[in-house]
Amino acid sequence: MEDIINDNNQAGRLYKILSKAAKLPDNIPTIDVWANVFQVNSEEKTIIFYRYISLQETSDNIRNTINNMVGVNSQLLLSQHQKIDKVLKATNLDTHWVNYKKFLTETVLINLAHCAEALSQYDEKQIDNDMLSELTADISKLFDKISTSNVDSEFKTIIQDLLEALRRSIAEYNIRGAKGIRENLAYCYGKVFQNHATFKQQEGSDEVNSLWKILSRVDNLTTVALNLASIGTTAINLLAICNK
Repeated sequence: MEDIINDNNQAGRLYKILSKAAKLPDNIPTIDVWANVFQVNSEEKTIIFYRYISLQETSDNIRNTINNMVGVNSQLLLSQHQKIDKVLKATNLDTHWVNYKKFLTETVLINLAHCAEALSQYDEKQIDNDMLSELTADISKLFDKISTSNVDSEFKTIIQDLLEALRRSIAEYNIRGAKGIRENLAYCYGKVFQNHATFKQQEGSDEVNSLWKILSRVDNLTTVALNLASIGTTAINLLAICNK
């Protein structure tokens, strides 16, 4: 069934993640389960925590979206959601997985699959994984280049924060989708706008030009995936006004 579930919206993505978790052994620590699902080392607790929180937020978003939909039986669609909450709002990630896995019954997962079908009107277009991998590699290259450069320390801190935000949102694509990347893109443009004087001083530098190219690529990818207007052009026009 997992192969035919629509994973182009948040409920479908959560279904695939929880289905994978439900197949893991009962007697391993819960944190190891999430490390496996997120494909990171179990020692990388910060990354696991961030992504676990993202799952919680995704689950809450599913509930809120369905509750606000017209023409659906929201009570029926969300009838099993409390059990998902028990899994995603665990108080002890060191305990054996069986203590939370027991809530991921077939009924719960089927119910979540119905949520994915109900949310199909919010489907995104898939972003090619190779394109995301290439983008992540370029972000990391720029991050490393700036780390060893002699640019102004304030500018360095700002641009590293933006790159890390983008890198994290791409790493969480299987959880948050293109919308999550888009939200971080908006954050990046907002941060640039807030610090326009600092960026004005670095105008024309390799670092700034490379950042603009990355932001433009992210904008193009998410614009297509979400069928939205570009936000990059508006942001650049606003910056031009500020810099006059």
